[in-house]
Amino acid sequence: MRIIVYGSLRRKQGNSHWMTNAQWLGEHELEGYQIYNLGHYPAAIPGEGTIHCEVYRINASILAELDELKSNTKDYKRELIQTPYGSAWIYCTDTA
Repeated sequence: MRIIVYGSLRRKQGNSHWMTNAQWLGEHELEGYQIYNLGHYPAAIPGEGTIHCEVYRINASILAELDELKSNTKDYKRELIQTPYGSAWIYCTDTA
């Protein structure tokens, strides 16, 4: 399975250590989404815009860890989207 990340989960960012055991597949300009500021962290929301993202191959264990990380706030939900690397999970929000 794959996940597409933006913000602090990207390489050289504050939470990139969560992606240590994931296989980096490449970068992707995600169209049809924009970054929404939730205060201390960003969230992707559908809209007019493009987000610079990274796509990784992950296993169920990594996905469970990321779900736990993102569950610290009720702002995120996980959705399956299409990327050039195949379908990938993205954490986004309805809060805007």
